[in-house]
Amino acid sequence: LWDAATGQLSLTNSLEEATVDVVFDYNTDPDDRIITGDWDGDGVDSVGVFRPRDLTLYLRDLLDGNPANHIIEFGTESFTPVAGMWDARS
Repeated sequence: LWDAATGQLSLTNSLEEATVDVVFDYNTDPDDRIITGDWDGDGVDSVGVFRPRDLTLYLRDLLDGNPANHIIEFGTESFTPVAGMWDARS
């Protein structure tokens, strides 16, 4: 676990000490592919899922327990989604 106080990775901490801020439930499929990115342009990354079974991206704007804000049918089963800023802004 990362120790913010020392700025080092600590291998002695137990998992019982870890906390979870948000749990995401997408009714997961074993083939789901997780992706993160800034889907709404607010400068904050959030989570998404590409589901090959139905060729759909499920993207969320906030790290909360709500359903996907963006549902996009896209790609083929072999696609691996990659997030990034592709418009050459600096």
